[in-house]
Amino acid sequence: MAESYHTNLLNVAACYVERLQIQITKTTLKESLPENPYYPSNDTNDKRGIVAKHLLAINKKNDPLQTEQALDDWYLAPRKDYDAFATKYPLNGEVKQQGAEIEKMKA
Repeated sequence: MAESYHTNLLNVAACYVERLQIQITKTTLKESLPENPYYPSNDTNDKRGIVAKHLLAINKKNDPLQTEQALDDWYLAPRKDYDAFATKYPLNGEVKQQGAEIEKMKA
């Protein structure tokens, strides 16, 4: 049972990261974005946005095992601590580069 839950959680997280990588152009989605509490932004105070950008940057390294481990580490953590997560998965500016990916979703 726990393994099934873990697999389902991984699938949901993987789908979320995949959706973040897709450039979205449908106007109906653009119109609904302000109402969507789950949509990450480039606002420096938006914790969802920084986590999403960090996961995107990890995924861009094309190491599926590391991406899977990072997803586990974030989504299965009993307490979400971005600083600890960022220390475990250090990046050199790649997170800031993902802002364009977030903006593409709004275009």
